[in-house]
Amino acid sequence: MRILHILSQYPDFTGSGIYLQEMLRQSRKRGYQNFLIAGSGPQAISPDWLGALTAGHSFVSFEKKQLNFSLPGMSDIMPYPSSQFKALQPEQIRAYQQVFTETIQQAIAAFQPDIIHSHHLWLVSSLIKQLAGEIPVITSCHGSDLRQYQSCPHFQERVVKGCRKIDHILALSEQQQNEICRFYGIEKERITVVGAGVNTQLFKAESRQAQTTPVKLLYAGKLSYAKGVPYLLRALRELVELPFHITIVGSGTGEEARHCRDLSEALGAKATLRGSISQQKLAQEMKAADIFILPSLYEGMPLVVLEALSSNCRVLSTKLPGVCEIFCKTKSPNLYTIPLPELSAIDQIKESQKDIFTDNLRQSLQQLIGNSTSPLQSSINDIEYFSWDNVFSRIEGIYQKVFQG
Repeated sequence: MRILHILSQYPDFTGSGIYLQEMLRQSRKRGYQNFLIAGSGPQAISPDWLGALTAGHSFVSFEKKQLNFSLPGMSDIMPYPSSQFKALQPEQIRAYQQVFTETIQQAIAAFQPDIIHSHHLWLVSSLIKQLAGEIPVITSCHGSDLRQYQSCPHFQERVVKGCRKIDHILALSEQQQNEICRFYGIEKERITVVGAGVNTQLFKAESRQAQTTPVKLLYAGKLSYAKGVPYLLRALRELVELPFHITIVGSGTGEEARHCRDLSEALGAKATLRGSISQQKLAQEMKAADIFILPSLYEGMPLVVLEALSSNCRVLSTKLPGVCEIFCKTKSPNLYTIPLPELSAIDQIKESQKDIFTDNLRQSLQQLIGNSTSPLQSSINDIEYFSWDNVFSRIEGIYQKVFQG
């Protein structure tokens, strides 16, 4: 089978980028031919996974020629310089759609795919179905597309026009499946919950280091308000007398990232900013960590939670729907949650809730740091449902179904 994979942003740095890379690796392992279309820009792309592109690639380059602006990210704050869809001018949107249209048409003509697997229920996926003719199209929803749908109502009509024609949609969770039905008017029978995955060969606990003092905390993700980073760092500032050190992995841009860095620096020697690192280095950080923290306000199904559980870390997360589904599948004794605060928008805390949320984080962290010497219960076997092998097997079943008509 010949599969054309399409992602409108960098095929790296984010959860959807990691998901795409695993789709490429798994399809190659099972004998499929892969061609990739993806966005790119000045930021270097890791060469580690390019060998999975058995039939080649075509990158849509931003900050040059027709696309003389930064690549628009599916989140308003990305781990690299980016544009926001809500701020793009009409002529920029026209250029964006035109260049992707031409690139997709050229790839279809040259590669002649049997199926197309796109990512995000957004502008490019809407275009694809209108260009694909009789070629079946499958689209993975990642959650950030649903957030864009709500924050950019002026794009909704053109997004829905093509996305309603997509042959099959892959959702991360049951709640996401329901949201797709509600927002896009797509019947539930064309949406399958396949979950997200973890590389259980990379994120594993068999060589886990012995616990020492101080207690090692870890955060990995964008430096942004939507990820809850400022509230986490403020909570830790109230616990400086406890024996901990936090490593912060990830990057961001603009005022939000600067604010997060300032709060981290205020913790002095108790905090280390690592910036963006490879999956291999993240796996090493998770093997060394005692507690992984995700205080995010909005996620589809967070890969980092799966990676931390697979590494046998204790995990403290906001009670996001995707996290609840992870617990339902794994029953992991190492997964702890705090209530999601009331929001004024899809990923913004109400002003009256900010101190309450920070205090909830403080109390939970204080308890976990204090109990961190108690024995961990292994949850490795329970994570197998989310191994990329098993996730791809579920997706492969959809490939076969749409290919055979």
